[in-house]
Amino acid sequence: MCRLAFVPKTVLKPKELKAILKELEESFGGHGNGIGYWKRTGKKVEPFVAKSDNVEIGELKGKVQFPFIFHTRFASYGYKSRENTHPFYVRGSKEEFIGAHNGTLNKDVFAALYWQLRWHGIKLEGDTDSEVVFRTAGELGLDVLEELSGVFLVLKKSKNEAIVYNNSCLLYT
Repeated sequence: MCRLAFVPKTVLKPKELKAILKELEESFGGHGNGIGYWKRTGKKVEPFVAKSDNVEIGELKGKVQFPFIFHTRFASYGYKSRENTHPFYVRGSKEEFIGAHNGTLNKDVFAALYWQLRWHGIKLEGDTDSEVVFRTAGELGLDVLEELSGVFLVLKKSKNEAIVYNNSCLLYT
């Protein structure tokens, strides 16, 4: 299992925030870290996703915008690689968002979604179940997340909030 964090805003110093995120990584992760948010410059809004072996929050001081998602990966599907590290930026025909997932899909569900995406020519960066789910949600709508296992954390471009799907409830922050 991975670890997720949604940080709406903070009064923490970068050193304190980095310590909290490092604790999440060390508790059960370490196969890649990522951070994602919507970078707002005047009226312009662009996705920002940074992925690495070790997200240095202190180095991002003055660059990080809130709210943001942090994800530390414990690989279950897919290789340990930057491409498989969350969060993912998705711009589909129905939805645009930044998302991270904690959990593992049933292999049959994964295979069905994967081959549907391939059939329709949707390209994947990596080979994780999470990316397959998010690319599917981009094409069909976020409602598909309500039916799947795990916890899905989504930041929508149009809102300054996170949406959490965990197949038993839907939470807005």
